[in-house]
Amino acid sequence: MSAVLVADSIGISFSGRPVLRAATLRAFTGSVGYLVGRNGCGKTSLFAVVQGDLDPDRGDVELSGRVRIASVAQETPHLPDPA
Repeated sequence: MSAVLVADSIGISFSGRPVLRAATLRAFTGSVGYLVGRNGCGKTSLFAVVQGDLDPDRGDVELSGRVRIASVAQETPHLPDPA
């Protein structure tokens, strides 16, 4: 089975503070995955790189075929209180 998403050696820093040093992620056809970790460990940043919303300081991301990435916003807008 070949990977449809490959993220290799992703490095990200914010204001000189490294968030990810060499993160690697692979996803395969038909797979469902999730990222788990402490607050501030770089999960959202890695996902932003995979989605193309953030350029990594180093590393590469490759998507093959007709890959679609779905996500749910981490924060949702406040909904008004019911009447």
